[in-house]
Amino acid sequence: MNRTSTSRWAKLPVVAGAAVLLAVSAPVTAWAANGPVQVTVMPEGKHITVNNPADGHCYTVSEVLPGSTGYFRALANSTDKSFYVYGDSACGSEAHTPIPAGGTLIGLDFRSFKLG
Repeated sequence: MNRTSTSRWAKLPVVAGAAVLLAVSAPVTAWAANGPVQVTVMPEGKHITVNNPADGHCYTVSEVLPGSTGYFRALANSTDKSFYVYGDSACGSEAHTPIPAGGTLIGLDFRSFKLG
């Protein structure tokens, strides 16, 4: 093998490694969740559906059921992303365990939720 071929073969693993690193570390843009999230608002006992929730948006009781000062009591995640629920109405408190895609949370009082 001549020097040019050897050099080319020696660079191949370095180039391949750099391509993998770039693919893994490339930034991912935010996107809405596909599918609905159903929540139950108490004390009204109303079941509300939020279709294709926006990424990064904090959903509150007063937003999904205007005029209500209650709380959420259940969340059924039928989307393709995880959700976090929060005790306060601004998604600012410590988040509870995420509710994965297809997951359900029942019996915990919370006041806001958003994509995880």
